[in-house]
Amino acid sequence: MRARRVQVDSNPLRVGRQYAVRRRQPAAIVPTTGCRLDPAPNVRQVILDMGVMMLVGLALGACSLDSFANQPTPAPIVVTVLVTAAPTAEAPTVAAVAPTEPAAPTPTPEAAPTAAPSATPDVAPTPTLEPLISNAPPTPTLEPLISNTIPTDTIYGDELAFQVLANDPAAGPNNGDGIASVTFQVYGPGGELVYERTERNALYCAFGGGDNGQDCNVWRFSEHGNQWPGGAALEDGASYRLATTTRSQSGQIATQELEFTIQLGQ
Repeated sequence: MRARRVQVDSNPLRVGRQYAVRRRQPAAIVPTTGCRLDPAPNVRQVILDMGVMMLVGLALGACSLDSFANQPTPAPIVVTVLVTAAPTAEAPTVAAVAPTEPAAPTPTPEAAPTAAPSATPDVAPTPTLEPLISNAPPTPTLEPLISNTIPTDTIYGDELAFQVLANDPAAGPNNGDGIASVTFQVYGPGGELVYERTERNALYCAFGGGDNGQDCNVWRFSEHGNQWPGGAALEDGASYRLATTTRSQSGQIATQELEFTIQLGQ
């Protein structure tokens, strides 16, 4: 190997600018027989350049050491650091609270307007009515009708002759005064109607007659086949009921009843 001569500049600023190592392309390695490699001429040049660079670096390091050695030694600065352990504080536990929705405001009801007081109408005083004065005569109290049935016996034989004496005292005291009609009704032992007749003139006779001052007619069962007028059969020894209804011309009514028995053998 040949040695090159290298001039070293003491100024470190010019060393890098004046000396630049030119990079060469690496030489191709040619394989040979066996395990030993024979470097090509280009490889040797690269190795040489690297050695030169190492020498330059050593020179620069020596210059730097000389400049640092000539510098005065600064006074040491003493810094005291006091390390104090911070007190361990337990982190406060914060419970998660769900956000609460604000309540809807309650509407304030509006006060209903007060109705104006109604005016009290003037009420006219009620006039006091004077009692009526009537010049009409008072209504007289009607006396009851007079009605009597004759005869009033309770047992009869073959003959019957009933008569009613009636009058309205308001019309007069005589038989027939104020009388409109008299009705005779005879009911049998079973309650059935066996005979009926209505008289409108006095004398009021059960079997007719009595007109123009004559006496009332007498009914004889033996002359009529033991039958009542109208054909109802007579029951010998049975009980019968006579009902009379007297009607006045003023509208009053008077009734009377009589029970009797028919015995033909008497």
